[in-house]
Amino acid sequence: INRNLSEQALTIFTYMFGSAEKNSTVAEVSFNITDGVHNTVKDDPEGEFYLLSCKNIKGGSLLIGDFERRISQETFDKLRKRTKLEKGDILLSSVGTVGELLLLNFNPDRYEFQRSVAIIKPNREVISSEYLYYSLLAQKQEIIHAAHGAVQQCIFISDIKGFTIHKPTRDRLIEFDNIVVPMMEIVCHNEEENKRLSLLRDSLLPKFMSGELDVSELDI
Repeated sequence: INRNLSEQALTIFTYMFGSAEKNSTVAEVSFNITDGVHNTVKDDPEGEFYLLSCKNIKGGSLLIGDFERRISQETFDKLRKRTKLEKGDILLSSVGTVGELLLLNFNPDRYEFQRSVAIIKPNREVISSEYLYYSLLAQKQEIIHAAHGAVQQCIFISDIKGFTIHKPTRDRLIEFDNIVVPMMEIVCHNEEENKRLSLLRDSLLPKFMSGELDVSELDI
């Protein structure tokens, strides 16, 4: 369902703005563009916070496994003070696998990112997060082709700042947002439900396998 909704939203963007002139840069419609931590970070196996990387962003979703790097709250707070990561930001994988995009349509309250992820903070007085996300998604191949490096591909913050997009009029932006924002809210709700069901599965499956829960007599 989420993949279908995202494809529909991209189709709507392409129909409305696909042939429009690229008249602005990402830097001109953003408050800030930075990336994750560059310095060495001490892991904390007992920490309740995660330090994620580009491998956690795939197909517009955030994938968090059982063996991610964990950090302490002190480290998390220090990193968050620098990135100011928040709902509405756009993440772009910038090292290794370049060009994966994620719109943070939920509060990122338990994780920060390594330097392989760029963080784009839209100026929402000028442009919506949803519009900028689909502007970049529509030119994903161009972003990938802009990567540097023979051994390990990467794009620089200066590259991202210089990517060009079409800056719509206020009326056209509102028209786009009125269609797409509700679709993205459904995507967010579905992802939260997926996480809840995954936790429920992980809790119940071992009990079924061990025989702690017996469902043999249930009439289903």
